[in-house]
Amino acid sequence: MGTATELVHKMFFFHGNQGTPTGPLTTPYVATKQYRHLTFLVTVKNGASPTAAQVTLTQAKTSAGQGAKALSFKKAYRVVSWTTPTTAKWEEFSVSNDAFTTITTASTTATYIVEVEDEMLDRDNDYVFVRLEMASGAGSTANIEILASMARNAGHIRVLANPGV
Repeated sequence: MGTATELVHKMFFFHGNQGTPTGPLTTPYVATKQYRHLTFLVTVKNGASPTAAQVTLTQAKTSAGQGAKALSFKKAYRVVSWTTPTTAKWEEFSVSNDAFTTITTASTTATYIVEVEDEMLDRDNDYVFVRLEMASGAGSTANIEILASMARNAGHIRVLANPGV
């Protein structure tokens, strides 16, 4: 039996959605009641003539989207090509007006990470659900995965710098 200090007890990984973001392609609303951090992993595989898909975040009071409104975020991360995985590096980039667009380079796969910290939500007004939305992208396919981490009720791992002292 686990002690609730293992990594598996501190995070939850699930599939958000996949398809062609002709539009919109959205994840379900994810509750942040049990986790302090969400990571959206978006992989976009472009065909011969892709158009950009706009990526945004939405927060809501319920899983049905009650009171839905934009969730402000200022940065995201991307890897534009995985052709040489050993040299692929995550690049941080700025987000403009709480949205970014995917690349339009033909026959390229790009991966994006969007992170949501607990403090970004309007929790004072009961906004505890988040979803990612991709709109208006044609000629590509997308896959969205979600990692919920930093569980609110998990045990804590104790690290001792010098346990002999």
